[in-house]
Amino acid sequence: MTDGVLGTASPRLRRFLFSNQLASWAGQGIVSATNFAILIILAHWARVEDVGFYALGYSILALAMVAQDSLVTRPYAIQMFKPPGGPEAHAYGTLAVAALMAVATGLVLAGASVIMRMTGADPALAGVVLMLAAAAPLALTREFARRFSFANLQMHQALVLDVAASALIVALLLALALTGRLDAPMAFAAIGGAGSLCALVWFMARRSFFRAMPGAVMQTARQSWAFGKWLLASQITLQVQGYAAHWITALVAGVAATGVYSACLSIVSLSNPFLFGLFNLLTPKFVRILRDEGPRGLRREAFRDALVIGAIMGAFTLVLYLGGGFLLAHLFPGKDFAGGTDVLSILALSSAVSALGAPATIALSASERGRAIAALSFCACVLGSAVVWLLLPRWGLPGAAFGMLATECLGTLARWALFLSGHNSSSPRPAPAPARH
Repeated sequence: MTDGVLGTASPRLRRFLFSNQLASWAGQGIVSATNFAILIILAHWARVEDVGFYALGYSILALAMVAQDSLVTRPYAIQMFKPPGGPEAHAYGTLAVAALMAVATGLVLAGASVIMRMTGADPALAGVVLMLAAAAPLALTREFARRFSFANLQMHQALVLDVAASALIVALLLALALTGRLDAPMAFAAIGGAGSLCALVWFMARRSFFRAMPGAVMQTARQSWAFGKWLLASQITLQVQGYAAHWITALVAGVAATGVYSACLSIVSLSNPFLFGLFNLLTPKFVRILRDEGPRGLRREAFRDALVIGAIMGAFTLVLYLGGGFLLAHLFPGKDFAGGTDVLSILALSSAVSALGAPATIALSASERGRAIAALSFCACVLGSAVVWLLLPRWGLPGAAFGMLATECLGTLARWALFLSGHNSSSPRPAPAPARH
């Protein structure tokens, strides 16, 4: 009987071990672990100022990645079955637009570095920005390769890319540390160098996916911008909403309270590899389900994914409710952090509620309803900031956390209501383009 159970389970286990979902989770876990390892290496072998400069520089790089995803790779994933000029021409146009954005990012950062030096800004920070001007386009090239693989549901290819780039980045940083040359600018040089090398190998292996065609770049740019501008507005609004509580807490309760809030939020973010690994797969999956099964199939799949997210995030929230105080005490020792257990529990629940709304948001994106997403994100940002501002002076940090929870509850309900009420009237998808693989 045992052999029968194992025989039945073995094919399922093999399918899971080689599934796109597990590959996506593994890749996201490697990326998150590498980002954490970079901070640890800098903290041990460089100055504490370099950790701060790196954090500031990476926030700029992260914003550039958000812009590329919103304006280039996500529109490509959503619009790939109605491409201008055919699949290969569309892929080429997307690659060209991404390259132009990467070069423009480098030029803007180089200009910013020159202006910083001319205005007497911190020379060290200006040097970081100058190095970032060279490294950011290379890092964006690697990010394009990852997102392009996601769009084509080639998660194992993205995983190989992540493993290779992460191993090379860590090796370069350790070599710089052992030779005494590690600082924030060199960390960005390692990220850019590793990213460009891995992206070059990826492109050589995938060059048959791209075919130059006159007019393909302008057609792709217009089509991507028409939809991507709303995604970018939504992403920027979400970034503002995420950091608004930090700034409001600093203004009302002081920097120390912001430190406690940030410490609690960093523990809650331990769920990010799971969530981002899942979200990387949802957009291309939802696009294909909408094409093949229509709105009803999309609705069914969105509900199914919401149930999976709810079950796992519910368990994660329960773990933090029971053991959050232990984690907080050991990861952030000191009496200032001791009172943050309630804040941690509320933020964990807020994160779970927010994650429940993600399938509806991604389904709206797959339906190309970017303007509605941007409007809803803007309303949530304004409402959330107002609620935190009102509750913080009266109830302290728990009030701020509760304000975020209330906002996420309303936002999740609104996203699902928007998706369910308007999706039935969505126009049918065009006939699928010829398969490219």
